[in-house]
Amino acid sequence: MGVIIGEMLTGLHPCGKRTQRVWKDWDRKDWEQWAKMGNREISLGIDPASKELENLLQQMLSFNPGDRPSDVEALNALIGLLFKLDEISTEFLKSLLNYYDAETGKYEEEGRLSALIEISRLPGLREEVKNELTEEFRNVEKDLSDPKKVVHFCRIGYALSKYLLKFGGENDKEKAKNIAEKMIQETIKKKGEIKVFHRYPDLYLQEVTTPLRDFEVYSEMIGFGKEILEEAIGEETTREFFENMDNFTKAAYFYCIASNLHSERKDMEAIGILDQCISLHPKEPLFNNMKALWKKSHLFIENALKKPDKEE
Repeated sequence: MGVIIGEMLTGLHPCGKRTQRVWKDWDRKDWEQWAKMGNREISLGIDPASKELENLLQQMLSFNPGDRPSDVEALNALIGLLFKLDEISTEFLKSLLNYYDAETGKYEEEGRLSALIEISRLPGLREEVKNELTEEFRNVEKDLSDPKKVVHFCRIGYALSKYLLKFGGENDKEKAKNIAEKMIQETIKKKGEIKVFHRYPDLYLQEVTTPLRDFEVYSEMIGFGKEILEEAIGEETTREFFENMDNFTKAAYFYCIASNLHSERKDMEAIGILDQCISLHPKEPLFNNMKALWKKSHLFIENALKKPDKEE
């Protein structure tokens, strides 16, 4: 990291040469010799900030690892130096770091669950995957006191149920059905409490990320249960199951259906389903927004194939 920062600020490798030249001319012995005894030629300026940064980089480039600062110490030192130069930029940098840390955590968890399902394709590891998912599901199930835990419970339950349906027998299909029903029940208990930040990082940069609505996260959790139930007991029985729910949850169920139709490019069917969502939950602006977007998408395709009529 010290080498990279030095190159960014000076345009040269800390050995004093351009990096391209070093990679071209040096072999392993040259690198070893420089690492052990070579000069760290970093000259940034005579002002106090430049000298402070030079000293930090010299420490980071020490041959003995024990003499180098840790990554956290180096980061804190750099942030502290930036704060002396520009407080506003420092706060912006901290926000960026918090955002990407949260993003990384989210994708690591999703990647881990997806990886377990992929690994289960190997017959020799299926039992191990099943045991890991089952143990984690049981641990999470012990405490569903807040919305974030319920969201995590639904994600683990979804992964476990998909495994059971793919590799299990009839008894496992019944287990998957029970898990899906529990996921839906626990989600309904937190209706109105589940927020975007319980599922996704709570810091949104408007320039690069369009914030979701809380209802979409609620629908996603309901959708996990819906998908498992449809595989376990069929679409018709699943629809009957949701017919007994409150209007808010039924709207979430139908929104999942509409979203799936839209992903299949069946926009007009999807828009028809959105009308049902509107009648069930008229105060949610998401549905009209999606109607407009999906209609625009439909007309764009129609215009490419044939000219839409005036009514459209």
